Amino acid sequence: MREYEVQAMLGSGQAPPPEPAPPPPPIEEEEEPSIPGPPLLPSLRAEPEAEPEIERFPSRGGGSGLSFNGQGAIDDKKMNLLSAVEIESMLQQAQEKMRTGASEEASRLLMESAQAYEAVGRFDNAGTVYRSLGKSQAPAPQLLELWLANCERRDDRREAAAVACELGDRAIQQGNVDSAHLWFERARKLDENNQLAQRRLQRLEAMRDGIGPPQLVSSEAAAGPAMLETPLAPPPTAAPPSPVVMPPAAAPPQAMPYVAPPMPVAPPALPGPAAPPVPEPIVQRAPQAPPFVPFEAPPPRPPVAEPPAKRVELAVGRSEAVTFDLGALLSEFQRGIEAQLSGDAQGHYDLAMAYREMGLLDHAVESFRMALANPALAHRAAEMLGRCLLDQGRFDDAVGELSEALERPGLDVEGTLGLRYLLGLAHEAAGRPHEALAELERVFAQQPNYHDVAPKLRDLRKALGTE
Repeated sequence: MREYEVQAMLGSGQAPPPEPAPPPPPIEEEEEPSIPGPPLLPSLRAEPEAEPEIERFPSRGGGSGLSFNGQGAIDDKKMNLLSAVEIESMLQQAQEKMRTGASEEASRLLMESAQAYEAVGRFDNAGTVYRSLGKSQAPAPQLLELWLANCERRDDRREAAAVACELGDRAIQQGNVDSAHLWFERARKLDENNQLAQRRLQRLEAMRDGIGPPQLVSSEAAAGPAMLETPLAPPPTAAPPSPVVMPPAAAPPQAMPYVAPPMPVAPPALPGPAAPPVPEPIVQRAPQAPPFVPFEAPPPRPPVAEPPAKRVELAVGRSEAVTFDLGALLSEFQRGIEAQLSGDAQGHYDLAMAYREMGLLDHAVESFRMALANPALAHRAAEMLGRCLLDQGRFDDAVGELSEALERPGLDVEGTLGLRYLLGLAHEAAGRPHEALAELERVFAQQPNYHDVAPKLRDLRKALGTE
């Protein structure tokens, strides 16, 4: 009933009708117990996966973010570019870790800095860091593969072939001959003049043919000219027994220098009844030394001051450049490696070979001197030490080291020839042609076809007027 109708009825004296009573509340009925049905089937629609978080460095955290397939490293995740300040901070942290003795943490930071360099296109700087990390005592195969990929980006085929050979040696140590064959094949394709890859492939093929296991050495030690490997010769075939006909009696043979005959010739038979043909003797040629580039003595020059330490300049997403002392960082890293190699003569020899390849002759001389403590490496280390001193123009020092090495016991014929030949070159470079002539004549008396000793002797005799 509307309000104005109520007012009208009150004004006329009528009582308004009573308000209707509110309806009673509904009685709640008890729910019947439901019969449990079969369990609900899981949804066949795949739940949306959370998008993985992009890491700044794949090597930080749990996974490495990199996969290796034998052909280099593959970046599975996108790496954010670092600014120059962040890269410099990482290198400073590596320096601090190296000073405190945390070499593993320092190596990790250096590897991340190398990847950061590659991300911004500074492949040469990344290669410098990889090269220093790769000269450690036992670099990881993943590091070697990253180094190999960096060499290919820089189109440094010679260094890439050396790294591939190191990976092949690692595969052989693990017993994976097929993988080693692939690495050495890759090294040969990168550098056709890589003698180590060719020797390894020959020995792997010989091993497959059942001749015997390959004789393997480290990549750095095989790079030295003193470590010569005798070429493989086919096994002699068994000949049927036959009477041997002796040549006629003659004067005792005179000592003649060895000259490899073009074809083996059987000795003449004694006159008399026809005898069965004499089998041709099997002549085994003497091992020939590899081609040798003669040392040309540079003219004496005044000492040159050491160049200032190299500094690297970066400008990544910034208007100003940021520089840091890369030479000081590498010096810290080298000191850490040398501390780990304390008392390891073979490690010092390998490190010295790496220094010589990089042109760090002063460091190479120091490491070769440390390798002299091992009698098994003394003669090779002395020969390489003499070569480094000749390269530096320190001819008198080279004469002293080589003369002292010739007096050590246990020197074989090949080692004696190499040391005496270098001693003759050192005397010639120092302006002592008579002493040089005497040493080279002794080499010629033992092996006339040794390197270029014959033309060297001819030139010296002509210069002295004794020819």
